[in-house]
Amino acid sequence: MIKINKWSQLFENADTRKRQRLGWFLAPSGCDSRGYRRLMRKGKDGIVAFGVFQALCQVMATYSKETRASGEFRNSDGTGMEVADIWEITRMEVADDWQVIETLKEVGWISLVTQQSATSVPPPCHPPATSVPDNSGIVKGEGEGEGEEEGEEEGEEEGEVFCPQVDDKQILSQLWKLAPKLSRQRSSKMQVWDEWNKIKNPDRPTLDELLAAIEAWKQCDHWTKENGEYQQGLHLWIKRMRWQDLPETSKNNTEGDGIYVVEL
Repeated sequence: MIKINKWSQLFENADTRKRQRLGWFLAPSGCDSRGYRRLMRKGKDGIVAFGVFQALCQVMATYSKETRASGEFRNSDGTGMEVADIWEITRMEVADDWQVIETLKEVGWISLVTQQSATSVPPPCHPPATSVPDNSGIVKGEGEGEGEEEGEEEGEEEGEVFCPQVDDKQILSQLWKLAPKLSRQRSSKMQVWDEWNKIKNPDRPTLDELLAAIEAWKQCDHWTKENGEYQQGLHLWIKRMRWQDLPETSKNNTEGDGIYVVEL
Protein backbone atom coordinates (compact mmCIF):
# COMPACT_ATOMS: atom_id res chain seq x y z
CA MET A 1 0.00 0.00 0.00
CA ILE A 2 1.35 3.42 -0.97
CA LYS A 3 1.59 6.24 1.55
CA ILE A 4 2.45 9.88 0.85
CA ASN A 5 4.93 10.95 3.51
CA LYS A 6 4.13 14.07 5.55
CA TRP A 7 0.92 14.72 3.67
CA SER A 8 -0.75 16.55 6.54
CA GLN A 9 2.29 18.72 7.31
CA LEU A 10 3.28 19.61 3.75
CA PHE A 11 0.05 19.65 1.76
CA GLU A 12 -2.53 20.94 4.24
CA ASN A 13 -3.00 23.64 6.86
CA ALA A 14 -5.20 24.13 9.92
CA ASP A 15 -8.18 25.07 7.76
CA THR A 16 -7.99 22.22 5.23
CA ARG A 17 -7.53 19.61 7.97
CA LYS A 18 -11.07 20.46 9.12
CA ARG A 19 -12.59 19.98 5.67
CA GLN A 20 -14.11 16.60 4.83
CA ARG A 21 -13.16 16.85 1.14
CA LEU A 22 -10.83 19.16 -0.78
CA GLY A 23 -11.23 20.58 -4.27
CA TRP A 24 -7.57 21.58 -4.24
CA PHE A 25 -4.47 21.04 -2.13
CA LEU A 26 -1.51 23.09 -0.95
CA ALA A 27 1.96 22.32 -2.26
CA PRO A 28 5.44 23.46 -1.17
CA SER A 29 6.81 26.28 -3.31
CA GLY A 30 10.26 26.54 -4.86
CA CYS A 31 12.48 24.01 -6.60
CA ASP A 32 15.36 23.84 -4.14
CA SER A 33 14.24 21.10 -1.74
CA ARG A 34 16.56 18.12 -1.48
CA GLY A 35 13.92 15.67 -2.69
CA TYR A 36 13.12 17.73 -5.79
CA ARG A 37 16.79 18.23 -6.68
CA ARG A 38 17.51 14.51 -6.32
CA LEU A 39 14.52 13.72 -8.51
CA MET A 40 15.51 16.12 -11.28
CA ARG A 41 19.04 14.74 -11.35
CA LYS A 42 17.51 11.53 -12.68
CA GLY A 43 16.53 13.27 -15.91
CA LYS A 44 13.56 11.88 -17.82
CA ASP A 45 12.87 9.21 -15.20
CA GLY A 46 12.72 11.89 -12.51
CA ILE A 47 10.27 13.98 -14.52
CA VAL A 48 8.01 10.94 -15.03
CA ALA A 49 8.15 10.18 -11.29
CA PHE A 50 7.31 13.82 -10.49
CA GLY A 51 4.24 13.63 -12.74
CA VAL A 52 3.11 10.42 -11.04
CA PHE A 53 3.54 12.04 -7.61
CA GLN A 54 1.44 15.03 -8.69
CA ALA A 55 -1.35 12.65 -9.74
CA LEU A 56 -1.11 10.81 -6.41
CA CYS A 57 -1.51 14.11 -4.57
CA GLN A 58 -4.57 15.02 -6.64
CA VAL A 59 -6.19 11.72 -5.68
CA MET A 60 -5.27 12.04 -1.99
CA ALA A 61 -6.94 15.47 -1.83
CA THR A 62 -10.29 13.86 -2.71
CA TYR A 63 -10.23 11.49 0.29
CA SER A 64 -11.91 12.09 3.63
CA LYS A 65 -10.01 14.06 6.25
CA GLU A 66 -9.52 10.87 8.29
CA THR A 67 -7.84 9.09 5.38
CA ARG A 68 -5.81 12.15 4.42
CA ALA A 69 -4.43 12.36 7.95
CA SER A 70 -2.62 9.05 7.39
CA GLY A 71 -1.57 9.80 3.81
CA GLU A 72 -2.39 6.19 2.90
CA PHE A 73 -4.32 5.09 -0.18
CA ARG A 74 -7.23 3.04 1.12
CA ASN A 75 -10.48 1.65 -0.25
CA SER A 76 -13.85 2.61 1.21
CA ASP A 77 -13.77 -0.50 3.44
CA GLY A 78 -10.46 0.56 4.97
CA THR A 79 -8.29 -1.98 3.15
CA GLY A 80 -5.16 -0.83 1.37
CA MET A 81 -5.57 0.06 -2.28
CA GLU A 82 -3.57 -1.97 -4.78
CA VAL A 83 -1.15 -0.17 -7.05
CA ALA A 84 -3.10 -1.34 -10.11
CA ASP A 85 -6.20 0.41 -8.71
CA ILE A 86 -4.23 3.61 -8.16
CA TRP A 87 -3.05 3.61 -11.78
CA GLU A 88 -6.65 3.13 -12.87
CA ILE A 89 -7.91 6.05 -10.76
CA THR A 90 -5.13 8.39 -11.89
CA ARG A 91 -5.50 7.30 -15.54
CA MET A 92 -1.75 6.83 -15.57
CA GLU A 93 0.23 3.83 -16.75
CA VAL A 94 3.99 4.05 -16.94
CA ALA A 95 6.34 1.61 -18.63
CA ASP A 96 8.02 0.55 -15.39
CA ASP A 97 5.73 1.36 -12.47
CA TRP A 98 8.00 -0.49 -10.05
CA GLN A 99 10.91 1.82 -10.94
CA VAL A 100 8.73 4.92 -10.48
CA ILE A 101 7.65 3.75 -7.03
CA GLU A 102 11.24 2.96 -6.07
CA THR A 103 12.37 6.40 -7.28
CA LEU A 104 9.73 8.21 -5.19
CA LYS A 105 10.66 6.05 -2.20
CA GLU A 106 14.33 6.87 -2.70
CA VAL A 107 13.74 10.62 -2.47
CA GLY A 108 11.49 10.07 0.55
CA TRP A 109 8.20 11.32 -0.88
CA ILE A 110 6.29 8.05 -0.47
CA SER A 111 6.51 4.83 1.53
CA LEU A 112 5.24 1.31 0.95
CA VAL A 113 3.27 0.11 3.95
CA THR A 114 2.82 -3.64 4.33
CA GLN A 115 -0.66 -4.73 5.37
CA GLN A 116 -0.80 -7.39 8.04
CA SER A 117 -3.74 -9.58 8.89
CA ALA A 118 -4.39 -11.63 12.02
CA THR A 119 -4.02 -14.86 10.05
CA SER A 120 -0.96 -13.82 8.07
CA VAL A 121 1.57 -12.10 10.28
CA PRO A 122 5.16 -12.03 8.98
CA PRO A 123 8.05 -13.08 11.21
CA PRO A 124 8.83 -10.43 13.86
CA CYS A 125 11.55 -7.93 13.12
CA HIS A 126 13.91 -7.23 16.02
CA PRO A 127 16.16 -4.27 15.19
CA PRO A 128 18.82 -3.44 17.80
CA ALA A 129 17.98 -0.62 20.18
CA THR A 130 21.09 1.30 19.13
CA SER A 131 23.16 1.79 16.00
CA VAL A 132 20.19 1.49 13.66
CA PRO A 133 21.48 1.89 10.07
CA ASP A 134 20.05 4.47 7.69
CA ASN A 135 17.05 3.34 5.64
CA SER A 136 16.56 0.40 8.00
CA GLY A 137 12.79 0.86 7.90
CA ILE A 138 12.51 2.03 11.52
CA VAL A 139 9.85 4.71 11.66
CA LYS A 140 10.47 7.71 13.88
CA GLY A 141 8.39 8.34 16.95
CA GLU A 142 5.72 11.02 16.97
CA GLY A 143 7.15 14.51 17.01
CA GLU A 144 10.60 13.54 15.80
CA GLY A 145 12.05 14.94 12.62
CA GLU A 146 10.11 18.22 12.75
CA GLY A 147 11.62 20.89 10.55
CA GLU A 148 13.43 18.45 8.30
CA GLU A 149 13.51 19.04 4.58
CA GLU A 150 10.72 17.91 2.29
CA GLY A 151 10.93 14.24 1.46
CA GLU A 152 12.17 12.96 4.84
CA GLU A 153 10.29 10.04 6.35
CA GLU A 154 7.14 11.02 8.20
CA GLY A 155 6.95 10.45 11.94
CA GLU A 156 4.46 7.84 13.04
CA GLU A 157 3.44 6.24 16.27
CA GLU A 158 6.34 5.32 18.47
CA GLY A 159 7.46 1.73 18.24
CA GLU A 160 5.99 1.04 14.80
CA VAL A 161 8.37 -1.02 12.70
CA PHE A 162 8.32 -1.86 9.01
CA CYS A 163 10.30 -4.97 8.10
CA PRO A 164 11.15 -5.02 4.40
CA GLN A 165 10.86 -8.51 2.99
CA VAL A 166 14.19 -8.62 1.21
CA ASP A 167 14.02 -12.38 0.63
CA ASP A 168 10.63 -12.07 -1.03
CA LYS A 169 11.91 -9.36 -3.35
CA GLN A 170 14.81 -11.57 -4.38
CA ILE A 171 12.44 -14.46 -5.04
CA LEU A 172 10.11 -12.34 -7.16
CA SER A 173 13.03 -10.77 -8.99
CA GLN A 174 14.25 -14.20 -10.10
CA LEU A 175 10.72 -15.25 -11.01
CA TRP A 176 10.29 -12.10 -13.10
CA LYS A 177 13.50 -12.78 -15.02
CA LEU A 178 12.52 -16.39 -15.74
CA ALA A 179 8.91 -15.67 -16.77
CA PRO A 180 8.20 -15.51 -20.53
CA LYS A 181 8.16 -12.09 -22.18
CA LEU A 182 4.40 -11.94 -22.85
CA SER A 183 3.65 -12.94 -19.26
CA ARG A 184 5.74 -9.99 -18.06
CA GLN A 185 4.21 -7.60 -20.59
CA ARG A 186 0.71 -8.49 -19.38
CA SER A 187 1.68 -7.72 -15.82
CA SER A 188 3.90 -5.38 -13.81
CA LYS A 189 6.33 -5.82 -10.95
CA MET A 190 4.03 -3.93 -8.59
CA GLN A 191 1.06 -6.14 -9.48
CA VAL A 192 3.24 -9.20 -8.89
CA TRP A 193 4.30 -7.81 -5.51
CA ASP A 194 0.70 -7.01 -4.53
CA GLU A 195 -0.56 -10.51 -5.35
CA TRP A 196 2.39 -12.17 -3.59
CA ASN A 197 1.72 -10.21 -0.40
CA LYS A 198 -1.88 -11.45 -0.35
CA ILE A 199 -0.67 -15.04 0.04
CA LYS A 200 -0.22 -16.25 3.60
CA ASN A 201 3.35 -17.19 4.48
CA PRO A 202 2.57 -20.90 5.03
CA ASP A 203 1.06 -21.09 1.53
CA ARG A 204 4.04 -19.56 -0.26
CA PRO A 205 6.26 -21.91 -2.27
CA THR A 206 10.03 -22.07 -1.96
CA LEU A 207 12.19 -20.42 -4.60
CA ASP A 208 13.02 -23.78 -6.18
CA GLU A 209 9.34 -24.76 -6.34
CA LEU A 210 8.40 -21.42 -7.86
CA LEU A 211 11.09 -21.46 -10.56
CA ALA A 212 10.44 -25.10 -11.44
CA ALA A 213 6.73 -24.33 -11.80
CA ILE A 214 7.16 -21.31 -14.08
CA GLU A 215 9.62 -23.32 -16.19
CA ALA A 216 7.04 -26.09 -16.58
CA TRP A 217 4.37 -23.61 -17.64
CA LYS A 218 6.76 -21.94 -20.09
CA GLN A 219 7.17 -25.25 -21.91
CA CYS A 220 3.58 -26.49 -21.85
CA ASP A 221 1.52 -26.56 -25.04
CA HIS A 222 -1.05 -24.10 -23.72
CA TRP A 223 1.56 -21.37 -23.23
CA THR A 224 3.65 -22.08 -26.32
CA LYS A 225 0.91 -22.37 -28.94
CA GLU A 226 0.14 -19.40 -31.19
CA ASN A 227 3.33 -17.64 -30.11
CA GLY A 228 2.31 -17.50 -26.45
CA GLU A 229 -1.12 -15.95 -27.05
CA TYR A 230 -2.57 -17.76 -24.02
CA GLN A 231 0.14 -16.95 -21.51
CA GLN A 232 -1.20 -15.44 -18.28
CA GLY A 233 0.03 -12.19 -16.83
CA LEU A 234 2.54 -13.13 -14.14
CA HIS A 235 0.49 -11.50 -11.36
CA LEU A 236 -2.54 -13.61 -12.33
CA TRP A 237 -0.32 -16.70 -12.35
CA ILE A 238 0.63 -15.89 -8.75
CA LYS A 239 -2.92 -14.94 -7.74
CA ARG A 240 -4.20 -18.34 -8.86
CA MET A 241 -1.23 -20.18 -7.29
CA ARG A 242 -0.47 -21.99 -10.52
CA TRP A 243 2.55 -23.70 -8.96
CA GLN A 244 -0.04 -25.92 -7.27
CA ASP A 245 -1.59 -26.79 -10.64
CA LEU A 246 1.31 -27.83 -12.85
CA PRO A 247 0.74 -29.08 -16.40
CA GLU A 248 1.24 -32.82 -16.69
CA THR A 249 4.65 -33.92 -17.90
CA SER A 250 5.63 -37.04 -19.77
CA LYS A 251 9.04 -38.27 -20.81
CA ASN A 252 9.60 -39.06 -24.46
CA ASN A 253 12.03 -41.97 -24.64
CA THR A 254 11.19 -43.20 -28.14
CA GLU A 255 14.61 -42.17 -29.42
CA GLY A 256 16.45 -42.13 -26.11
CA ASP A 257 17.29 -38.45 -26.46
CA GLY A 258 16.12 -37.51 -22.96
CA ILE A 259 13.67 -34.87 -24.21
CA TYR A 260 10.81 -34.02 -21.85
CA VAL A 261 7.46 -33.11 -23.36
CA VAL A 262 5.18 -30.98 -21.20
CA GLU A 263 1.48 -31.34 -21.89
CA LEU A 264 -1.74 -29.95 -20.43
